[in-house]
Amino acid sequence: MLKPVKVIPCFVLENKRIVNKNLSHEFKISSDPLQAARTLSEQGASELVFIDIDAPRERMEIWARILKQIKENVTVPVTFGNNMNTVDDFEQLLFTGVDRIAIDVIANTDPALIDILGRNHGSQRVLPVISGRKNQPGTGRHRYEIIQRRTRESTGIDLVEWAKMAQMLGASSIMIHCLDAEGTMQGYDLELLSAVTSAVSVPVIASGGAGELEHFYQAVSQSGVSGLAASTIFTSGKATPGQVKEYLQKNNIKVDSTSKVP
Repeated sequence: MLKPVKVIPCFVLENKRIVNKNLSHEFKISSDPLQAARTLSEQGASELVFIDIDAPRERMEIWARILKQIKENVTVPVTFGNNMNTVDDFEQLLFTGVDRIAIDVIANTDPALIDILGRNHGSQRVLPVISGRKNQPGTGRHRYEIIQRRTRESTGIDLVEWAKMAQMLGASSIMIHCLDAEGTMQGYDLELLSAVTSAVSVPVIASGGAGELEHFYQAVSQSGVSGLAASTIFTSGKATPGQVKEYLQKNNIKVDSTSKVP
């Protein structure tokens, strides 16, 4: 790997709380995003990502205050996104002081947002987050398809082609969220991740499925990702970001030692 690997706690938020993706694992850290951010920053996170799935226009003032508090209490970059879909919505978020915004890709997401926001604010401040799954051969659907995170609805959109388009429009990195692996703690979808890393040259962040330290290593060594996002393994207390980094280093994977956004 040319770039040091980043270890990134990544959480879905609803009603201002972190959503538990695996009910068989109780929270060992707070579900309050501010408290969780402080804890995980101290435990060695490279970055923190929060995706709010509530209605954005009703909650922007609330999140502006919370995000300001988070930024004042952590020493690592903070990325935030929700189900908004206009330049104005995203720019309101940038003005809260977050380091970058996550574009949670849905069926009607305008890819031009990546270009416009990147030119206006810097490509390093824009992170496309693409949720998807594999389809079985013979179904007539794309092998790797974008799925809407909240509703789990199919979009009919080729995930790999959308990732290639995002890169062409200036995305400096892309997060791929493996919906079928989400909350299972059985490992990342290495096939899906490999399909994307072989199609784009920008750093790819894996999300969804990590439950063992080995899973992080597999995603890097077998799929070539540059970032490792996870939720349940951190909220359950099974591992800390620092422990993941230590494990990777012992297996000859270089990890980041800075808090700068790539």
